[in-house]
Amino acid sequence: MPPLRLSIVMCTYNGAAYLQAQLDSLLAQTRLPDEIVISDDASTDASMTMLDAFAICAGDRGIEVSVFRHPNNVGFVDNFSSALRQATGDVVFLCD
Repeated sequence: MPPLRLSIVMCTYNGAAYLQAQLDSLLAQTRLPDEIVISDDASTDASMTMLDAFAICAGDRGIEVSVFRHPNNVGFVDNFSSALRQATGDVVFLCD
């Protein structure tokens, strides 16, 4: 039986001050995820720049990363809901 496919779903909104530490922690896990789905809720800070750089770094480690950005603020419930619909893993972890 193959190992379960692990997905992490993360949502962001103007969190650049704290985002790098959170992203670094995802790559420091003993068992790396197979997929990370990130949905940004129309941030106006440097969050998207940081997420784009993270996607490249994580991709270099073999992790599939999808980054989505809402053009307008939809709120945390809709932001997480849309991100969860994108996850393809057998097991999905929320990262907040």
